[in-house]
Amino acid sequence: MKILLFVLILFLPGVVLSQVYTWDTTIFNNKQKFNVTVHELNEDKLLLITKSNSTEISVDTIWSGFADVQMTDFDNDGNSDILITYMGNNFTYYLFLFDPVTNKFVSVKDFENYPESKPLKSQPHYYYSYHRAGCADMVWVSDLFKIDHFKAIHIGQIYGQGCDTPYYIKAYKVDPADDAKKQLISKIPYNNINNYKDNKWGLIKEYWNKNYLKFK
Repeated sequence: MKILLFVLILFLPGVVLSQVYTWDTTIFNNKQKFNVTVHELNEDKLLLITKSNSTEISVDTIWSGFADVQMTDFDNDGNSDILITYMGNNFTYYLFLFDPVTNKFVSVKDFENYPESKPLKSQPHYYYSYHRAGCADMVWVSDLFKIDHFKAIHIGQIYGQGCDTPYYIKAYKVDPADDAKKQLISKIPYNNINNYKDNKWGLIKEYWNKNYLKFK
């Protein structure tokens, strides 16, 4: 009995870890009913299935662990889009925009490079992201981008260096054809973040909303 109990304890964690998950919901876009399902194939792969009136219209494989799934109107066109977030050491995001022309959800290429993205209030078709770049989040990056033909186009970047002196914040215009080609647009004293209620997040939000035209 003791030996059997020991064997069961050894194998129990493997049984728990092998459990798979499925998420699904029903929405209405473009006056049509859609069913959206995210199914975990294994710990590194998800399957996104969308159906309209019970007819399968697309299947996408996502190389990610199980994640948070949101139906959100990301591009403010009045239709629900699919945003999948993998919550690992660093958040990874996958966006599927609804295309009212084809009535399909289309994956936005390179969107996973822009975590925690938000639309500008001054120009909702432009977006900015944020990610840590080292030194316990004292070095950080915010990217400005737009979405064109279901592809994220990089056009600007703010780089914050608050770890090693000299501290600074620099904003660059980025060549969409080559991320390595950057033109310095602004240099901001790092302690300016103290002038904002939300510190660096407040500075980032205000800077992009006021200055995005310099990066078009």
